[in-house]
Amino acid sequence: MEVNQKFKPDSSLKLMDQVRQVLRYHHYAYQTEETYCRWIAHYLRFFCIKKF
Repeated sequence: MEVNQKFKPDSSLKLMDQVRQVLRYHHYAYQTEETYCRWIAHYLRFFCIKKF
């Protein structure tokens, strides 16, 4: 029986690059990728998290 392993993004990349890598792995549309990244950036800015 096969065991499905979860996809793990490259930990040496920055957060937003990891998000993009996961979304591309799961074949999300480019516009969805852009929207998700924009929402994440807004969230991080709201909580004053500078490096992403």
